[in-house]
Amino acid sequence: MGDLLIQKIRDKLAQVSDSQDSVRLISLWLIKHKDYSSQLAGVWRDEVVSATPRRRLLLIYVANDVIQTGRKRAPGMKSALQPCIRDALALSSSDPKFRPAIEKVIKVWGDRNVFPKEVLADFERALSGKGSIT
Repeated sequence: MGDLLIQKIRDKLAQVSDSQDSVRLISLWLIKHKDYSSQLAGVWRDEVVSATPRRRLLLIYVANDVIQTGRKRAPGMKSALQPCIRDALALSSSDPKFRPAIEKVIKVWGDRNVFPKEVLADFERALSGKGSIT
């Protein structure tokens, strides 16, 4: 994947805002480029690492939408994002302000059987600060 596409992914992720429409548009763009799922996930993770806590939450919302909307059209995105999500949760563990919103996302994943129970337990450990970044 060329530097130009990586920059385009960064530019797209930089556009995320608090609106559901923003999250959805970016999610659909990422799903459209599902052939680059591992690279997309890597750029997403890099953005999460450098993000403010508020922006990190928005990026988690984008990942949530990608995984749920792309269940059938882009199943590879889920497996590519899973380890990156764990890292995002570990980074978010030190900020209690956004923890309830992130816990709600994890609960939705459990209610909808998006991830296996073991993965959800790992996510919860990471969010509680009991897991390290890989």
